[in-house]
Amino acid sequence: MIKREKIIQLLLILNFILCIYLVYDQSQQQGYCIIGSSCNQVWNSPQAHLLGIPMSWFGLFAFLLFFIMHEFKSKNIWIERGYVLFVGAGAVMALYLIIVQAFVIHAFCTICTIIDSIMIVIAILASEDIKDYVKK
Repeated sequence: MIKREKIIQLLLILNFILCIYLVYDQSQQQGYCIIGSSCNQVWNSPQAHLLGIPMSWFGLFAFLLFFIMHEFKSKNIWIERGYVLFVGAGAVMALYLIIVQAFVIHAFCTICTIIDSIMIVIAILASEDIKDYVKK
C-alpha cells in the first residue's frame, strides 16, 4: 500500500514537471515534439484551449491540486472525497483528450499524450482509494 502511494506521488510530480515544460514550450512557440512534429498542430487547435486558457495551464494547476490532495487525503474525509472525485474526473478528461487528438485533430502532441497516459495510470493505481471510498 505504501509503495503504491509513493508511485502515485512520483507520477504526480512527474506530470507536474511535464506540465511546466509544456507551458514553457508553448509560451516560447517552439513546438518541440519528442516524436513527430505535430505538437503545434495540437496546440493551435480549438480543442487546446478552454475559456481562452491553454489546457496545459489547467493541467499544471490540476496536478498541483492532485498532489496536495494526495498528501492530505488521510487527514480529512472531505479531502479524500475530493481526491477520489478529481482523480476519476482527471482520468476521464485524459482519455477524452487522447481521443480528441486521435479522431478530431488527427495529430498527437507527444508530451500531452504522455501526461494523459500517466494520469490514467495514476487513476488505475488510485482505484484502491476509490474502492475504499465507495465502501464507506
